[in-house]
This record gives sequence, structure tokens and C-alpha cells, in this order.
Amino acid sequence: MPSRWVVPLDRVDVSRVELVHLHAAISGWFDGAAVAHDADLKPYSISPVRRLGRGCAVEVGLLDAESEWYFQCHAVPGTELRFGRQFTAVSAPPVLLLDRGWEQLARFTTDRAWTVRFETPASFRRGERTSPWPAPESLLRGLGQRWARWSGLGARDLSPQVTRAIWVSDLDGASDVVVLGRDDRRVHYSGFVGRVRYQCDDDAAAAEVGPLFALADFAGVGAATTKGLGVTRLEPTWQPASQRITGT
Repeated sequence: MPSRWVVPLDRVDVSRVELVHLHAAISGWFDGAAVAHDADLKPYSISPVRRLGRGCAVEVGLLDAESEWYFQCHAVPGTELRFGRQFTAVSAPPVLLLDRGWEQLARFTTDRAWTVRFETPASFRRGERTSPWPAPESLLRGLGQRWARWSGLGARDLSPQVTRAIWVSDLDGASDVVVLGRDDRRVHYSGFVGRVRYQCDDDAAAAEVGPLFALADFAGVGAATTKGLGVTRLEPTWQPASQRITGT
């Protein structure tokens, strides 16, 4: 079952926590899972460290039972984490923010518009190139792959006929370049931060992609979602043709 958790941590200087530190600390929790560490698709996503009360916290999205099992084994009070030269520890049990079964996500089929808030840079990769443009087909590609891999409900139809029916009706944001890695392993990710409203002109196409937009809250979008990139939230938006409001 897809779920999203907040993990309370003892306080650290958030400004000094690099995304590579975050990835190294949290991804190790899942090293025993069946999915290889260097696999392109991972059943989890990680949000950057943020302040929370007198401490700080990190959010983790999970897509399957195995990743949740490893998460629950490691995200316990007292578990130590190293962020570069800083050390912290889990300070309290993780808090469940949101969960939805795959069958429940599959019922997100009646909306014809979706507003996505990109909280951290979302970068879409093709070979050695990255782009900040959140084109519908780019955003949906990775979500469709995750759906096919972990839902147990079969693949969604992302044929050109479907993706051509989806278009960007409004956006407000900017591009931001994130550098991950060190020395000769540096990778530059050009990502988008802001809001994008997507609209679909075909009911059948909307029924195919609606569950994928709902999945983004747990999986993230684009590249490097286990390193803090592509954190998104689905927001309410007006619906064409008197459709219901997203998220209600």
C-alpha cells in the first residue's frame, strides 16, 4: 500500500545537509530489499530534511510492503544517521501522513484536471540530458512504470493517443539547477519548482492517468526521487465540464 511518513530527527543544521548525505543515510535502510541499490526504479522516495519543532524531520514515501517492512525496522527511536559531518538520530516513532491502497488509487478516474505543486526541483532525464520542463508525457512515464511494477493491477495505458489528450493549461514556477555527487561524478539536474495545472480533453484518457497523478504524492516524479528531487503534492483545482474537485 502506498504511504507517506514523516520521521522526526534530533536537530541538525539543515542548511548543511546535502542531498547526497540524505540519500546515503536513508537509502541504506532499504539495502536488504529485493530491488537493487542501483536499480532505476525504487519503491520509495525521500524528501529533503526540514525543521520540525525543536528538531527536524525527513519524509519518506513507500510503495510496497517490503519497503515498508525495512522502513519500520530502521526508522525507530535511537537509530543514528550521518549527514556528512553531522550526526543525528530518530527521535520519535514515524508518523503516518497519508496512505492509500492501490485499488483506492485506481478509482481516481473522474477528474479531468490536476494541479501539481513541485516542492523540490523535478528533473526529467533522457540519456545524459535533463530538462526542467514537466511535460505530461515526461511526468507520467515514471509514474506509469512504478504503477506497472508495484500495483499488481497491470499497466496504465500511456499510448500517444492518451498522452496527447493531456496538456498544460497553466503554470507558475521557475527552473533550478541541482548538482549531485562529487568531483568527477557530479551530475547537474535542471529541475522545475512551482505549480502546473494539467487538463485532459478526453474522459477515457483522463481515467487512465488520474490514478498516476494520485500516485505522485507517494512516488515523486522525474529523476533522483530517492535523493530529494521531484517531491510533489496534488492540490485541488477547478474541473472542466462540472467535474468534481480533485482530492474531495
